[in-house]
Amino acid sequence: MRKIFFTSLLLILFSNITFAMSQQEAVNKHLSGRKLDTLEGIWSITQTNQLILYFKSGNTYQFYDLSYPRYDPGVFQKSTDSYYYGTGAAFNNHSFTNPKFGHQTISINGNYGSKVLTIAGQPPINWTMRRIWPEKLDAYNSQFESIASKPPAGSTKDRSSEKPKRGGSGSAFFINNKGNIITNNHVVEVCSGNIKIIHNKKEITASIIAKDEKLDLAVLSSNIKPQQFIKLSKKSGEKLDKVVTAGYPLGYKISDELKFTSGIVSATKGWKDNINEFQIDAALNPGNSGGPVVNDAGNLFGVAVAGLADRQNLNFAIKSKAVKDFLDVNKVSYSTATVEFDMDNKKRLKLLEDSTVFIYCN
Repeated sequence: MRKIFFTSLLLILFSNITFAMSQQEAVNKHLSGRKLDTLEGIWSITQTNQLILYFKSGNTYQFYDLSYPRYDPGVFQKSTDSYYYGTGAAFNNHSFTNPKFGHQTISINGNYGSKVLTIAGQPPINWTMRRIWPEKLDAYNSQFESIASKPPAGSTKDRSSEKPKRGGSGSAFFINNKGNIITNNHVVEVCSGNIKIIHNKKEITASIIAKDEKLDLAVLSSNIKPQQFIKLSKKSGEKLDKVVTAGYPLGYKISDELKFTSGIVSATKGWKDNINEFQIDAALNPGNSGGPVVNDAGNLFGVAVAGLADRQNLNFAIKSKAVKDFLDVNKVSYSTATVEFDMDNKKRLKLLEDSTVFIYCN
């Protein structure tokens, strides 16, 4: 009888255990691949240094303690962008063995970049928190925002003020066998912590060597010696030239496979006659930014950079000539193809899979 009692007690105890989730696991599981509300993200409690995850689930917002993941602290509802209310867990003297549940309110102050969250309620609790991921919510959300709402049929709405959709973690690729990586500046400019790439299913740290906000290019270093890398084409493409893009649209939210789209060069200038970019009709989505745009020979025509939200076939890439000039100025080595013949699809697939990586911030 005693044995049965202790066995039952152990089952009860272990049934209440919630295994810890890392910050990156929390981001991947609950926050990545979509626009976030003001409350959503990872916050640090000033008084205790605990890491708290808030994420939307249906019509409510759930609260998860990444530092002490033993209890479900409750749910909240949204009143305004800066005010939330609900039932949460308060802990006496920060004791996690005797939680008390009661009414709590959350108020958020500050701009959309760096916010301070204050939580108060009964039983008495008065915490302040600071957002640590994403540190700049508006910059992170910019990758998911439509530039303009699609006008009604027959509308003649002026679109001259529209700008390409940009921002966030995305794609990158090796430009030489020394481990140097090219991506967009807007992919890494929002990173306040470590920059990581996924190569051969391994997480590798990368460091920024140089970046150019105007060109929207960045080059990074890593300790990888890739088997293959992408050579620059001698040209950036002419109208009707075929192109293939490689990248990670929506990150790993869909799958961890490298994904491809194909199309043609639609125009040899970019947004507002930008001569450093060209237009393609190959589909680009959030997460494609920074990925390679190659020709039939597998050589670099350009770097995927942006697309107009809610507009089909209006996507842009930075020309390989601009990439070459950027690398020259920053003394980063690269190779230019001397002869360009069409590459077998299997070889081109292998080249792109060996050289293209997913890039993100911790």
